[in-house]
Amino acid sequence: MKFSPLLIGLALLAGACSDVADTTAIDELDIDGEPSTTLLLEDPPEVNPDPDNGVSAEDGDPPPDTAAEPAATLPGPLQGTYVASPIASFPHDTEAYTQGLEFVGDRLLESTGLYGESDRRWVDPRTGAVESSVPLDGELFGEGLTVVNGTIVQITWQEEQAIVSDLDLNEVRRFTYRGEGWGLCFDGSRLIMSDGSARLTFRDPDTFEPVGTVEVIRDGEPVQLLNELECVGSQVFANIYTSDEIVVINPETGAVDASIDGSALRPPGLPISDANFALNGIAYRTDTGQFFLTGKLWPVLYEVAFLPS
Repeated sequence: MKFSPLLIGLALLAGACSDVADTTAIDELDIDGEPSTTLLLEDPPEVNPDPDNGVSAEDGDPPPDTAAEPAATLPGPLQGTYVASPIASFPHDTEAYTQGLEFVGDRLLESTGLYGESDRRWVDPRTGAVESSVPLDGELFGEGLTVVNGTIVQITWQEEQAIVSDLDLNEVRRFTYRGEGWGLCFDGSRLIMSDGSARLTFRDPDTFEPVGTVEVIRDGEPVQLLNELECVGSQVFANIYTSDEIVVINPETGAVDASIDGSALRPPGLPISDANFALNGIAYRTDTGQFFLTGKLWPVLYEVAFLPS
């Protein structure tokens, strides 16, 4: 989630970076705790990837193609390799350094980063308009967030503070932890947190105390730079910082079950080499089975399907 080229270089050379900061997963809390099915389209839909095919902040009505039903759904976890294919696109705030993204019902919750610019906000997913927001203190760098039992938990990068707020965004308490914070999701019983390394840490949702860890491994090698997380059913979807790849993880074993290529979503003019524009932000709507992806400072939020490749 960071923006320092020096930090990125050291992380890649050392092979073990740290940053837990914003799938196809239910990082969004499933309100009644039931796991949701994973949806796939068997055939690519015809789409206009232009962000303007979504709803502008001035428009009040969604485009007619944005409510399209998925062609097919498949229960159970993802396995194998996939491509993220856009179904519809919607405006996204180009000043939002997206760190966490999650649906609560039909409402979209977002966490943004950078010192002096971090906040937590409710966003109209059709228009990109910020409905309400609360800024973080200037010395805090916002990272991932998730919803647990009617409260929002938002972590910070290096400040070792987890801010708990109500659904109106008002702070009610804080937790402290050791190390960096990058991504966060809730699987219905425990919090799962990333720190930019290949490690996921499990935390008690009531105390934020660690209750276990797992190392994410693919082909015998640790998968570094795990970033924003989304818990969906029995799997965890994770952005890999500085890349357009999402990995789908079995949190019990640390094995990578699937890989999703999101490179086709990158808006023109946003180079992958600039970490300030990293693909980051995975949100899953449990009520409709839709996945949404965006990136830091991206002008567009995509509804997507994952097509086998």
